[in-house]
Amino acid sequence: MKITAIELRNIRGFKFLPKTEFSKRINVFIGANNSGKSTILNSIFSLQRQGALVGTDITIGEQEGEVKLFLEGLYIG
Repeated sequence: MKITAIELRNIRGFKFLPKTEFSKRINVFIGANNSGKSTILNSIFSLQRQGALVGTDITIGEQEGEVKLFLEGLYIG
């Protein structure tokens, strides 16, 4: 199964990251320190390992967060 896109809402520093498509081949995350590269990867990892977010993943001051993963032929949210 391949992840085709991700969308984040109220996850760490992301108030809202609109649906972001991934390349079918290779994806490289480039950005300054503290810009959210690890947040994207950790969001995917959390869903894969724990199946849920923990309180520290949610943006401070918000009650809930959401990670939407779009898989080839499927959507998981």
